[in-house]
Amino acid sequence: MTFFGPKLYVGNFNGESVTTCDWVSATKTLSGCLIRDVGGRAWGVAAYSLPGGKATFLFVSGGPFNKRCTITPGDGALSDCFDTGVTASAPHDMVINNNTIYVANRFKDNVLGCPINPTTGDLGACADTQMTEKGRGPFGIAINGGYLYITYSDQVYECPLASLSTTVASPCQLTGANNLSGPADLAFDDGFAYISNFNSNDDKAVTRCAVNGTTGRASNLRPLTWRDLLGSSSRPRHKIGWAVGGREEERRGGKRGHWA
Repeated sequence: MTFFGPKLYVGNFNGESVTTCDWVSATKTLSGCLIRDVGGRAWGVAAYSLPGGKATFLFVSGGPFNKRCTITPGDGALSDCFDTGVTASAPHDMVINNNTIYVANRFKDNVLGCPINPTTGDLGACADTQMTEKGRGPFGIAINGGYLYITYSDQVYECPLASLSTTVASPCQLTGANNLSGPADLAFDDGFAYISNFNSNDDKAVTRCAVNGTTGRASNLRPLTWRDLLGSSSRPRHKIGWAVGGREEERRGGKRGHWA
């Protein structure tokens, strides 16, 4: 899921739709949530605006195909959704950086890099970024500072943004956030990373760790329970995504966040 302006967009993988909600910053709550049919399964979502505000699009991963929808100015409604032509094997999370969209291609054990035409918003030919190790199954993907982070089966990798290429392997390395329980999504806030543990029990719903702003390395890992996060014993059914309200950038953290 992602925030764009005053809207939250949440992919509904089993419902072939995206839920849009209004973010009320004064009360830090959501309202006016509507389900938008996108014509296919939706997992990761990422918003992209053409220069000059000519148009804004929402890219949606799922299926084996990725989709692009137009975001209507004002009400944030989605329309004109169509297949981008990018085929992936179980695409999960995605993130955009410098006119390139990166897609975690889980069952192919790679991350795809797809160039975005800044004039039209169309996607060019995607290629393997060579950021991943075989057998890892990339799941979540996010950007913080000068690094791109990828969650795997039990750990998190970091890749310097300046070195990303679709032809040369990036010098990615472990962050130090290891021995996790099915890390799905991750988010950053005020010098900390929050990693949702899909396979965890209540005692390890989320792992929080400090992030070094220079090296990108993680330290001081601490498991957080639902009571730590929500102030009550209530809990979501699955631990997938976490988002910080009111931020257009990548996303989440702390008790101000929301689960999907």
